[in-house]
Amino acid sequence: MDKLARSYPTSRGIEPAATQGLPAMVSQRTAFGDGYTVRWPTHASTMAGHVGLYAGVAPLSLAETNGEADTAREDGFEPRWLRPAVGGVALSPLLTWWTLLFALSMLARYEPGGWRSALDVDASSLGAPLRRLLDVGLVRVPELVDAALRQANRAEA
Repeated sequence: MDKLARSYPTSRGIEPAATQGLPAMVSQRTAFGDGYTVRWPTHASTMAGHVGLYAGVAPLSLAETNGEADTAREDGFEPRWLRPAVGGVALSPLLTWWTLLFALSMLARYEPGGWRSALDVDASSLGAPLRRLLDVGLVRVPELVDAALRQANRAEA
């Protein structure tokens, strides 16, 4: 649990809970590598309790709602990501994208052959997911930059 809390600072203070005899954390192999299924205790057995839990573990930032606080769904089930900490700091959505795209640009610059091979949808299992990721980035990054700028402008006013 300490490793999880160090890696994901938003999970600090919320202990996983075993439910119906199932363990709180189950190690599993996924298409993305090793991971865990974690059962977090809710604050109450109501929808508000579940939404409160999500807000604590994987909070929505204004950047994730394109800078508009009122665009969040009322049922609380917006897509949320538990982002890792880097150097003990939780990354914002914009910084997460910047880090990812910076790493991919370094691969493209210094290992162009490997990058071309990775993007080949006929020969690489990474080709289609990488192309999809880049397509999403073309839309999402400008939205996040716009939201961050609007948030900064509001803070200055």
